[in-house]
Amino acid sequence: MSDGQATETPTSESRKAKRPRTTDESRKRTARACITCRKLKDKCEGGIPCRRCIRLRRPCHIDPPPNNNSTLEEGQDTGVKNGTRQPGSPKSHGQERVHYLEEIARHFLGDVSLDTENLRSIAEKLKDRRSEPLYGSPGFSDTLEEELSMDHETFAVNTLSNNTAHYSGDFSHWNFSQKIHRRLRQQLNDGDPKHLSPLEYWRATHLQLPPAVVSSSISFLPPLPIAEFLTEIFFKYVQNNYFFVEETWLKGKLKVCYEQPSEVSASDASWVCSVLMILAIGTQFAHMEAQDSGPLAEDLSFCSEDNVGITFYHTACRLIPDVITLASLESVQACLLLAEYTLPLDTHGLAYTYLGLAIKMAIQNGMHRKYTGNGFDERTIETRNRLWWTSYSLERRISVMHGRPASLCQSETDADFPRNTFPNSPGRPSNFQNMAASIQLHVRLGDIATTIKLLRKCPKRLKDEYFGRMLQIRERLFEWWITLPDKIDCRDLNPEGPLFRHNCHLTLCFLLCKIYMGRPFLFCNVRPDEPGTVPSRVAPQSLLVKDCVESALEIVNLLQFIQDHCGLCRASYTEFSSCRVALLVIIAQSINKRTKQLRDASTQGMKLIKLMTGGMSTYAELSLIESLQAAMNYLDSQAQPGAGAETERAESGYDRFKSWARFWKQPSSGLETTFSPQSTSPTLPDGDGLALRDPNAPFTHSPQTAGVYPDAFQFALSQDPDFIPFSN
Repeated sequence: MSDGQATETPTSESRKAKRPRTTDESRKRTARACITCRKLKDKCEGGIPCRRCIRLRRPCHIDPPPNNNSTLEEGQDTGVKNGTRQPGSPKSHGQERVHYLEEIARHFLGDVSLDTENLRSIAEKLKDRRSEPLYGSPGFSDTLEEELSMDHETFAVNTLSNNTAHYSGDFSHWNFSQKIHRRLRQQLNDGDPKHLSPLEYWRATHLQLPPAVVSSSISFLPPLPIAEFLTEIFFKYVQNNYFFVEETWLKGKLKVCYEQPSEVSASDASWVCSVLMILAIGTQFAHMEAQDSGPLAEDLSFCSEDNVGITFYHTACRLIPDVITLASLESVQACLLLAEYTLPLDTHGLAYTYLGLAIKMAIQNGMHRKYTGNGFDERTIETRNRLWWTSYSLERRISVMHGRPASLCQSETDADFPRNTFPNSPGRPSNFQNMAASIQLHVRLGDIATTIKLLRKCPKRLKDEYFGRMLQIRERLFEWWITLPDKIDCRDLNPEGPLFRHNCHLTLCFLLCKIYMGRPFLFCNVRPDEPGTVPSRVAPQSLLVKDCVESALEIVNLLQFIQDHCGLCRASYTEFSSCRVALLVIIAQSINKRTKQLRDASTQGMKLIKLMTGGMSTYAELSLIESLQAAMNYLDSQAQPGAGAETERAESGYDRFKSWARFWKQPSSGLETTFSPQSTSPTLPDGDGLALRDPNAPFTHSPQTAGVYPDAFQFALSQDPDFIPFSN
């Protein structure tokens, strides 16, 4: 070489020395490159996810490892169906676990990207939130468990008398006072009476009415044979699937009223109110024992016994302030009976209010919680449980069916379920199984209502899940219904059985649950098809709609079955409300699909509901249903000429007379009209202020109903000149 410069020939050792050092981990080849590196033709550096994808911040997709096992353990999910692997099915335990975790993440986070970078960002944000100190105090999270510890408090039920208790809930003022009392007693050597007096619960007894008011209420009782007849009616027709009073208890109270009235004091106001209400309810069902005519052979909306029942009710209402003040177990009974009397008269008004009072006083006595004390005997504890579950189930039923909020959530009660420990009255069959089934049915009705509310408010991405929950409730309801005890003969009703009406009412409640599940979907996803064609529906919804319509038709047939064998009762809330709901569903379905079966069921249901109509409240409901049916008949006549001839014919002469007499006399200013045997016209008492309908004036339609569907009413009048809709 020139200039004497020597050039060093590089050797293998020098070349190795100049190469950058590579770790053993990097020098290893991965068995199979990830999908991302293969697509980009990059060298995969291994790992899950691979290190190259992590460094370049790109999603890394890994092929699941092949399954080389020829045999699998029993119960392992292979993802193979009919010899082929299903797309997206897990192949190993680890992949299956990742698969389910991704489903859970999508459920709570929504449709988010589940790549590693996004998941790392979400996890770091959650970690930062957990590590933030509360209230800005440094080091607070280190002592979080110690600082947030609290004293253990539980509810207390203090027995005040043989039928009265005081309930104090968790973290109440009363419980806090008791805790302080216990701490001070420990410091004062287990309670020195000179310095620490015992705790006593005070009642506002000074607000009670004078004892003379309670004792004077007994003077309104009828003769003993009449009272015994009305109480027999009560236990035969009213206390079927519920529990209000024990028969031996009622007979003992009647004995006191008729043999020892002087012993009745102001503290007896609750049970005196209960006795009066039992007699008042008996007057509502007294017509069921009529022997001179068939069951409900005529319109019994105006019966002379109604005035007697109202007298009993007004007398009992004078005692309501004392009933609330006493707030005992007997007070709960009295409010339940007040609600039962007003159910057919004002369901969502007075009855709903009385049920609320019963619930509140039951809570005040701690009847909604499991009793663990020793202040009550077993009979009193069982009575408390039965009264609580009757109040809870009745109030839940009225709240759900009439769109009112319930007073108590199911999770807030843990009272023991009733047990079959009461002896049966001589000659009277036991209805315990029916009562237990009725309570369970109304609890399930509450679950249905809660699921429907969640389904209505949930986001769109969760509607399928909540609708699936609705279908699960439906399946569990059907399975429970099939497994009812043999004593509840609801699937093969025997008119000769001792519990025929009990079983019929339980079946009606079951059918109402099916109607309530499908009723919100009656008009969902229905296209305005041509007349005579079947509307299109979403398949899952059509299942509930089918149950709803079939249940409505079954209710009409079952009510006709009851009428044919023992007669419908005009004061039965279960029978009237079932017929009313069934007619509304039939009319609603007739809008979607007009068939002869629906028209016949509507006509039959209208005949039945008129037999059970009594009082202005039910007449208002009937008037609305009649107007809807008249409009439906008008639409039928427009779609099918000549169909209007199938409308219901006019009422009989006696029915028209009853309608005329009902609205002819209108009381005003507390005056009454009197009739002379020789005259068919009423005579006015001395003085003015009584507005009477002119007996020669024609019967006019209600402006509230006739103005809604004028064409429908004109059509009804053209088909039948004597058509007289009930007015409000």
